[in-house]
This record gives sequence, C-alpha cells and structure tokens, in this order.
Amino acid sequence: MIAEADARQFAKDWVVAWNSHDLDAIMAHYGPDVILTSRVAARLLSDPSGTVTGREALRIYFQRGLEAYPKHRRANGGAFPCRTAVRSWFDSTIRMVRAP
Repeated sequence: MIAEADARQFAKDWVVAWNSHDLDAIMAHYGPDVILTSRVAARLLSDPSGTVTGREALRIYFQRGLEAYPKHRRANGGAFPCRTAVRSWFDSTIRMVRAP
C-alpha cells in the first residue's frame, strides 16, 4: 500500500495536471484497468451508470470534460491510500461562459 504522504502528493500532482489541461499529464496517473464513476461522466457520455472503464475510455471522457468546461479548475480536497489505489476528492470550480 502507498504511504499517506505519497497519496497526498499524488493527488496534488493530479490537480496540477488537471488545472494545466495537460491530458497526457492527467492520464499518467491512471493504469490500463482504471474504473471511474462520476455523475459528470454520466452526463458527458450519455451513460446513466456514469462508469468509465479502461484508459482509452477515460482519456475520451477527460478530453470531453476539458472541452466542455475549459475554465474548470480543481483544488485538492485530500487523499488517502487504499489497497490498490489512491482515493482522493477535490473541490471544483466550474465557470460556465455562455455566448449571448
């Protein structure tokens, strides 16, 4: 299991990658067998389960998210190690800009 300090650093690095909108840097945090579940994924992918399975599907989801919310920024809420992953949570700010 990863040490708690390493889990916190991992989450901080992820926030930096997300806020820079660097898709390759974001994806560097995920293994090939990743499974992510999110209400936002349900909306962006038109899939009520909100489940994204696998690295390529996750890349597509994040790309759509970055395109849909170009002003979206995250702040690290915290992280803790789990047996096979780092569990983290974030505070998000989404600023929606609508054309007149």
